Amino acid sequence: MIGFLKHMFNRTSADHILGINERNLKWVYPLNPRKYFALADDKVITKQILEEAGVPVAKQLAVVSSIGEIEEALSKLGHPSCAIKPTKGKGGGGILVVNETPNGWVKGDRPISNEEVSRHIANIVFGVFSFGSEDRVLVEEKIEPSKVFLDVYPDGVADLRLIYKKQKLLMGMMRIPTAASEGKANLHQGA
Repeated sequence: MIGFLKHMFNRTSADHILGINERNLKWVYPLNPRKYFALADDKVITKQILEEAGVPVAKQLAVVSSIGEIEEALSKLGHPSCAIKPTKGKGGGGILVVNETPNGWVKGDRPISNEEVSRHIANIVFGVFSFGSEDRVLVEEKIEPSKVFLDVYPDGVADLRLIYKKQKLLMGMMRIPTAASEGKANLHQGA
């Protein structure tokens, strides 16, 4: 991993940089049958596929599919540090990252009540962050970043996107969170 990062950051020419639109139009869309897009667009299904393939993923704490499930899910959940996200959200919209304290949750430095979290989950279920279609909510453990990434930006988790063709790595992209993105690595949020 460190070698890959050093290789990516030591490049001297912009000729090797591929923009996200070109990546999608030339590599992702033509090489992946449309029938599989629904699998990739649902975070819960994607997580199951990755787990079955032996790929490590953040621990799933809860899935909420309806408004009626919110209260029970929150009571079982307690107040762990976690990420609450729409399963079909796009561009990082609707992701809420909260941290555990002895007195409940905090978002950044501000306490956040169960009512606020419940309202956020309801908005996800109603499709506020999923282009108007109903959605489910994925609650997963909060990932603590490696020191390598903390040196780049201390208040979020960077991630790698790797594109393979027939089990061969073609390209990679590292998404790095910023203050503007509130620690999210999503490019659409300002990362």
